[in-house]
Amino acid sequence: MKHLCEDFGCTDHWYEADGYFTAGRPPWLAAALSTNSITTSGDSSATTAAADPKQAAKLHAEHAYMAINHTDPKAVWLYQGWILPGAAPFTEGLVAAVEPGRLVISDMRCEDANGCEWSDDYSHGGSFYGAPFIFGTLHNFGGTLGMWGSLPQLTSAPLKALCNATSMSGIGMLPEGIDQNTPWSTFLMDTNWATVGGGHGAPEDQKLRCDVSADRQALIDIPLWVSAWAMQRYGGGAGYDEAHQAWSLIINTVYGKIQGKHTDAQDQADALTSYPVGAQQEGVEPRAEWYDLSKIYDAWGLLVEVADKRATESSVHATAVPNSLRYDVVNTGREVLAKLSNRLFNTTTAARSVSELAAAMGPMLEVLADADELVSVYY
Repeated sequence: MKHLCEDFGCTDHWYEADGYFTAGRPPWLAAALSTNSITTSGDSSATTAAADPKQAAKLHAEHAYMAINHTDPKAVWLYQGWILPGAAPFTEGLVAAVEPGRLVISDMRCEDANGCEWSDDYSHGGSFYGAPFIFGTLHNFGGTLGMWGSLPQLTSAPLKALCNATSMSGIGMLPEGIDQNTPWSTFLMDTNWATVGGGHGAPEDQKLRCDVSADRQALIDIPLWVSAWAMQRYGGGAGYDEAHQAWSLIINTVYGKIQGKHTDAQDQADALTSYPVGAQQEGVEPRAEWYDLSKIYDAWGLLVEVADKRATESSVHATAVPNSLRYDVVNTGREVLAKLSNRLFNTTTAARSVSELAAAMGPMLEVLADADELVSVYY
């Protein structure tokens, strides 16, 4: 801690440190429970208490926080919540070990309808037993590249947590990679500023109310948001109508209601990126897209049309095609090619002879080459 403060400064007082990641019982807990009692520290003398998960966790957390707090008395400990689901005794002990307000938990998979942990096993003690927590999203698991994420989920899930949890303190994101889902990330951050039901132009009398079902409220009006997004993304001028049409198609398909329970698997399902690393051996196989791919193909065409119009306009006004537009043209095209590659994946992996594999790999290699060429246009 002293070296960290010397090298980076400790003026913000926030420290992220987590417990045992590997599934199963951590060694310190196994050791504590293998004996019939554990020793706890007090102000005057050591005392002995019956060994139980809650007490063992409390002692463990006290030592961990002491290592931080000893150097920085104002330290706030940030803890990843995905380690905690189904671990009520551990969570209760963890929270009890740290001064109120000095432990903040990041509930970090709330983009998945079943991913939030604030309500897991805490019905008797509130959300995370009253520890402040961030309604967070992981979204990009492992730095993968697919376009996905449900905006309708983001319009209601944070409000549900705010109205039903006892200690939600904000909305945030904790991705393992970023940029390929810019509209989703921007939309998530915009929910922090929603103060009226519907948001972005909704009537002032539609106040956010917890006495109305959160599932029937929307923090942001999605169609109004899309209109603003197209303008923010590329500015006004030639091609705005086409840009708005393109994003309306994308928002209502790729970023619409995602099917399936485990949304963090959706972005790992593309053969374009998973095939070279042996996805079938890893048990991660491409699956059918959850939206109409032809609509994304149409959106791609509309974005190309916007770029063509801007390029023509630039020759007159000496303004370049925005980098954001160039990126979206390439990224949307990559998404189309990725989903096309999924349809070729099973054919290639089902080949049982050299001739079958050669025949199946022809189209796959062609898609891979097209994707390489397309992506190189932007980068």
